Amino acid sequence: MGIHGKPDWGLQLKKTIYSFDDLSELAVRLGSIDFFDRRGDVILLDSFEYGLGKWDLGGGSVGSIPILSTDKVRSGGYSAKLVGEAIDTGYSSMSIDFPYPALSKWGFETSFLMYTNIDTIAICLKKFTGSQKLEGRVKYD
Repeated sequence: MGIHGKPDWGLQLKKTIYSFDDLSELAVRLGSIDFFDRRGDVILLDSFEYGLGKWDLGGGSVGSIPILSTDKVRSGGYSAKLVGEAIDTGYSSMSIDFPYPALSKWGFETSFLMYTNIDTIAICLKKFTGSQKLEGRVKYD
């Protein structure tokens, strides 16, 4: 039988990253922001402890640009606060680019808290092939 957090069949080369003995258990012990589900290869985690500098921030106006907040957090001490304005162009957005992983099954996890009435929340995954833009979207309306 294998040790914690590692498939029983030992070290292996994966499509996206290499696999090492028991790194998921180590991540939990060192205080990872996502410690409940240890399946899969993690491409991006962010607790916003180093600010919003690596994110592309946008909004319909200056007052709707995302900001760093300590009001409500899920893990760690910070969160990103997105506030849109009550006008047609009142949106707030943040995005990040990362290299496309190897062709395989993959998904994402996110959490959000709604303070007031929200018109729409959209989570988009976009891929640009060089000549074509592919987009998948989850929308809460």
